[in-house]
Amino acid sequence: MRYNDKLTWSGEWAKKALEWLKSPEKVDDDMIVIKGKEYFSKTDSKTLWQKVLSILEHRLERRKKEIARLPAGTLYGCNGIIDTKGKKKESIYTACLYMKPQKSAGSGTPLPKETEETFKTLNSMYSDNVEWSDEWAKKALEYLKSPKSVKADVIIKGKQSFPKDDKKEMWEKLLAILEHRFDKRVKEIELLPEGTMYGCNGVINTRGEEESIYTACLYKKP
Repeated sequence: MRYNDKLTWSGEWAKKALEWLKSPEKVDDDMIVIKGKEYFSKTDSKTLWQKVLSILEHRLERRKKEIARLPAGTLYGCNGIIDTKGKKKESIYTACLYMKPQKSAGSGTPLPKETEETFKTLNSMYSDNVEWSDEWAKKALEYLKSPKSVKADVIIKGKQSFPKDDKKEMWEKLLAILEHRFDKRVKEIELLPEGTMYGCNGVINTRGEEESIYTACLYKKP
């Protein structure tokens, strides 16, 4: 790719780009989105690729430093939608999605059992349709250590570092990590059907004067 030759094209992420265009609120924290929309006269003689370039090229140029910083192994995919309903004009809406490689929590220490209540309370604030599952709590821990090993319908995850002498309770730290991420995905959570099973878990890694908490909630529809 012109701005970063370490990126890897992904057919799966091209499909996700199309899904995102249809439902833009689904944005992952590790995702970068570059999008654009333009109208063209139906008599415009430009080829489709020329039209797409005219939409995206200056946007990519504007964010070239951000793209250049993406690490090796970053997957990306692009897609678009053409609306020809207008009498004289057609619109093209296109997007490229970039997903940074997922960092695993490695061999950190699992969160204490009592944090389960924090996860349950948080989820109860957003949906009455989901049911806690010890099995999916275990899967959430597996996911944190090896993200590719577990598949779920919805995954909400986050990581944050705190000073080792931070006086916050563990439940406060978990809310600091997850609450704003839940707020961002609230519509998606509310649409989960009755009987959806879920589990959450976390891992603590301590290095020097800092501790990092990785946490995730996984949801499996019935």
